[in-house]
Amino acid sequence: MVDIDVSSDVKRVEIGFLLDLYGNILTEKQKLSMDLYFQQDFSLSEIAEQLGITRQAVRDSLLRAENTLYDTEARLGLMKRFDKIRKLMIETYENASYVRNYAQRKFLAAEVIDKLTSIQNTAAQIINEDNDN
Repeated sequence: MVDIDVSSDVKRVEIGFLLDLYGNILTEKQKLSMDLYFQQDFSLSEIAEQLGITRQAVRDSLLRAENTLYDTEARLGLMKRFDKIRKLMIETYENASYVRNYAQRKFLAAEVIDKLTSIQNTAAQIINEDNDN
């Protein structure tokens, strides 16, 4: 069983991303509990009071929801794919920047520099959109 541990910011970000990807498969109560616990930093007791259930019921709901999210990621792998695409876009941006700088130093055709700038801008836009979500 997954342990509810939010001691690290990495865990919070990971859960947040999984909620963005797969949150719609959870029940409304599970989504609300996950949001209150992971995003808004409510305690189990505060969530129990808010939802009118026991602290143990909140804990069980969070564990089931977390298991569902991680099981779904294990089957579909969307988070892993997004991470891979993001890393490749960063590499594309860096490579385009390197080649563009080289082309400028060697006074290569303006069209080449323009295309490299376009590649760099597209990669930057994709990377920044990823950070906005």
